[in-house]
Amino acid sequence: MAPAGNVLLTGANGFLASQVLSGLIERNYHVIATVRSAKKGQEIINLHPTWKDSITFAYIADIAAPNAYDEVLKNHTFDYIIHTASPVDFTITDIQKEMIDPAVRGYVHGAVNMLSQILTMIIEPHQSWKQRTSSEDLTSSASS
Repeated sequence: MAPAGNVLLTGANGFLASQVLSGLIERNYHVIATVRSAKKGQEIINLHPTWKDSITFAYIADIAAPNAYDEVLKNHTFDYIIHTASPVDFTITDIQKEMIDPAVRGYVHGAVNMLSQILTMIIEPHQSWKQRTSSEDLTSSASS
């Protein structure tokens, strides 16, 4: 059976995302799941071996890095994006500096990056349509 669609799920091994991932797979979506490393992706498959064919992993070591999502956005197509990634570290001493600020940067960089990719997907096909329907093309097709 064909998947219901493709979903980008960021931070797929996180607490909230793991529940979202389960629901998506139950509903026959193919999930492009971002995790920090191949080890984190393998941990998901070890817990749920039947999910293997429903998940494609993309590795993003630092979600707060500018353009962190560039490669995953260029190399995959999505019907939906669910952005749940957030840094978690239980050994921090400064919650603002070590958890909240990176989470905000990761969200902002991720959201801006994803929106720019979405706009590119919308604008580029429109521009190529405009090029194909220029007055020169219309004139040549009308005369044939």
